[in-house]
Amino acid sequence: MEASNGTPAPEAAFGQHAKPDLPPGTIGVRSGAFMASTDEVYVTVDGAGGHSAKPHTAVDPTYVASQIVGALQSLISRRCPPGVPSILTIGRLVADGATNVIPESARMEGTFRAMDETWRFRAHALFRQLVKRTAEAHGATAEVEVRGGYPMLHNHDAPTTLVKEAAAEYVGADRVVDADRWFAGEDFAYFLQESPGTFYQLGVGSEHGLHTSRFDPDEEALRTGAGFLAYLAWRYGRTQVQEN
Repeated sequence: MEASNGTPAPEAAFGQHAKPDLPPGTIGVRSGAFMASTDEVYVTVDGAGGHSAKPHTAVDPTYVASQIVGALQSLISRRCPPGVPSILTIGRLVADGATNVIPESARMEGTFRAMDETWRFRAHALFRQLVKRTAEAHGATAEVEVRGGYPMLHNHDAPTTLVKEAAAEYVGADRVVDADRWFAGEDFAYFLQESPGTFYQLGVGSEHGLHTSRFDPDEEALRTGAGFLAYLAWRYGRTQVQEN
């Protein structure tokens, strides 16, 4: 990561993200793999349309698409290395036929998320292969697109330890928790690919989740978050002076 004017990457990077299900003002911290890569997958299955009463004269893309959805779960259960958290979800399947019409095609959309970059890109190739071969096995064809999203977010050990210590000083040790791995995606991952740092959670105590119209954070938590970022910057600077 380097600015267009040649400015080098920062020597450290720290960021925070609101977490609705943590009590207001709580700080959640985790070292290592923390947030998932977020890729989008798109599949179009082309069959041969026909009358619903004569399926033997058609190639039903709805049926083929449903077989692909089931087969894709084998990527997680049988091809993903044990111990590597990974999720593949097809969230949309559209086949625009009718009660008496087998459509010409079906379209699927979903998300693939992983906590390991090596497995992530291997899975892309396996995904394409499995979709195309499953379609061919049923007499159909498939077009596959994998749109790469944010990479997996990895927190560095030393900066994470610093955040944990600073948080205990600022909000109290009883309000610092070990965060679970989080399958949301985050562009802060790019900063952490180039600079040592960590990304942590700020509890905001909302009954409703992120990205919803009813998200209602405790505004006092926002004061805590802003104050802690300032304290963390000071704490990091003091540590650097002491070490140098």
